[in-house]
Amino acid sequence: MQCAKIILSSYKNLDKVISAIDESVIEACVGSYKDKRRVEKIFEDILKKIERKNKLLELKRKVDKVFSLLSDEEKDLLFCKYLDISPKTPFNFSLRTYFRKQANLLEKLDRYFSYIGINDENFFKDFSNDRYMMSAKIKSDDVKRLACSYYKYCAEDKKPIKDKKAV
Repeated sequence: MQCAKIILSSYKNLDKVISAIDESVIEACVGSYKDKRRVEKIFEDILKKIERKNKLLELKRKVDKVFSLLSDEEKDLLFCKYLDISPKTPFNFSLRTYFRKQANLLEKLDRYFSYIGINDENFFKDFSNDRYMMSAKIKSDDVKRLACSYYKYCAEDKKPIKDKKAV
């Protein structure tokens, strides 16, 4: 499922996006007296914003539920890769194991998401016109982040030696 990567890449800023929608609704309501459009059109635009907010809130609620089902190590793997949050303990395994664990975890998340009704079809039906979520799609394809997050958070003895020359 492609939507799992997009959701994880966008998760970090969902609260900010939801708050921005709230502010734009308030601005639209307060500034409506200056708006030259018909009242029905103004309300229609406000309702679209509220509908978008509700979809994002529902998505966040479901993702939080899935996160609660994960082990601490799995959360650390996800959070360091997608949210740039330091793990509770440094990774004490090889880079190869790290890649394998990330792949297995993504498969597990795909299963969990499908259990709660998040699949590519439903996700793209709800969010294909959402600029924020579709910009996260580009971010989700950034594979350089994998190795970078590993080396940033692994134990000191697992980091590669940069210069093998004797001093």
